Amino acid sequence: MDDLSSHCGGKVVQSIYSTGRTGFTVVMGDKGAVTFSGIQGAKPEADCQSQDMDRVILNLGIEGAPPSSEAVTGSCTYGNPFKGPAAISCQGADAAEGAYLLQFRSDGKPPIMKYYGDQE
Repeated sequence: MDDLSSHCGGKVVQSIYSTGRTGFTVVMGDKGAVTFSGIQGAKPEADCQSQDMDRVILNLGIEGAPPSSEAVTGSCTYGNPFKGPAAISCQGADAAEGAYLLQFRSDGKPPIMKYYGDQE
């Protein structure tokens, strides 16, 4: 298992799509990024969300090198970032038993919200 934590930029972006798909993206280095993506979530507690994870996407940010995508089985859980420091934890494994792990804790500041595309 490769530990890429030293390359992480210290911020996480959560993308939420109208299809129900959610992704947590961490910037790595100057141009790279890794995204933990899934669909079908549950709300086990008022300030906690659980999201199935079915894909990890790695973009090295190298011109001519397309992003790679790995099918995984796993889940992400995360707390309400509007109520202080929130933890994000994603864990998954691919068919070859490769492990994928994302652990992040916010600084407690409210997130910056940006909307793209059509808004109803």
